Amino acid sequence: MSKFFRILVKGPGLLRQRLRNAFWRRILSCPGFEAGDGALILGDRHMHLGARFRAGRGLWMEALTQYGPQTFSPALRVGERFSASDGVHIACAFDVSIGDDVLVGSKVHITDHNHGLYQGEDGVSSPLDPPATRPLHGAPVRIGHRVFLADGVVVLPGSDIGEGAIVGANAVVRGRLAPDTIYAGAPARPVKRFDAATRAWIRTK
Repeated sequence: MSKFFRILVKGPGLLRQRLRNAFWRRILSCPGFEAGDGALILGDRHMHLGARFRAGRGLWMEALTQYGPQTFSPALRVGERFSASDGVHIACAFDVSIGDDVLVGSKVHITDHNHGLYQGEDGVSSPLDPPATRPLHGAPVRIGHRVFLADGVVVLPGSDIGEGAIVGANAVVRGRLAPDTIYAGAPARPVKRFDAATRAWIRTK
């Protein structure tokens, strides 16, 4: 297939994508915003995106204001130079904060809420109730500057990922992750930490 023919075939799609991105740059007040085909952005009034936000195909980013009888006042904040691959899902009903220069692999899921409550003694959800009818519960999520989330990572409610942390593919994050540390597994466990004095990654015990 010649280069001219490829441009001719993809032209209408590329034009639509550029128009959509121009629309979102204006709506979100986000210079340099780019997202691939199939991007779904809901609740934009509750989002603040830093300049040069970039995502691949199938981005789903939602600030949820209502679920059944529940109402929320979400705050979804993303720093500058955020870069994500395909199929990333960011869901916010309470508070999600992402720092500058964060890199996110494909099929990563970041959420600050669950369907139901499964800890404590009072008000916990029953398995007899359909999951879709269980009230949403959650806790704020914070992802620091220069964090790298590899493909398939899941970040659960209440997570706090320190600056410069690296989370390996398919890891499940819950709780606090130290800065400048590599994590892997489900749940995510520390594997190596960066020693600033020697500028070397040291295996954790």
